[in-house]
Amino acid sequence: LDTVLTVRDSKVRCSSLKTLSLLEFNIWKVLLVSERNPLRLVLPMALEYSGDPDAKVRSEACKALGNIMTVFMHGNSYLALGSSIRDILHQNIEETIQVAASAMEDSDANVRSMALFAIGNIAFDTAKSEEWEFVKLLPILQLCDSAYNRLFDDNEKVINNAIRTTGHLFHLADLESCDEGACHLDATSWASLC
Repeated sequence: LDTVLTVRDSKVRCSSLKTLSLLEFNIWKVLLVSERNPLRLVLPMALEYSGDPDAKVRSEACKALGNIMTVFMHGNSYLALGSSIRDILHQNIEETIQVAASAMEDSDANVRSMALFAIGNIAFDTAKSEEWEFVKLLPILQLCDSAYNRLFDDNEKVINNAIRTTGHLFHLADLESCDEGACHLDATSWASLC
């Protein structure tokens, strides 16, 4: 798959990204430690100025990143994984957050929408994760601010994903503020998020 991610035909690149997002965690565990890790190619494809010139491919790359991150975090016991694969997962999640946050500023509405989708997936699945180390990887306030700003986008699809993502990030921020079972943000903290 890594070779077809670089072919000229944008439809082939989009199909390759869709295929990557369908792979299961056991396959990703092998791919992440290989020299031909396709995620190394997918991440930059989502960026407007240094990535793929085709907005459809950038959008599909963001969507694939959101789905791949869900696969990374959903239903897997991280405590049973070796520390080296956990470190690789954490690094890839951090890089995906950085790329998706940048893609939220893309000139194309579909790319912005799928970047919000990716961040929303990461936030949602982090809240359900067995390992709270992922929360430390998320620049929650910065992401809340970026997602909140997209509520005023001129595209309805972007606005809808901004609402979803903002909700997931607010929920995650509330969970992060948990102190010995008392989970809540006071009114001042919530106001600072908005």
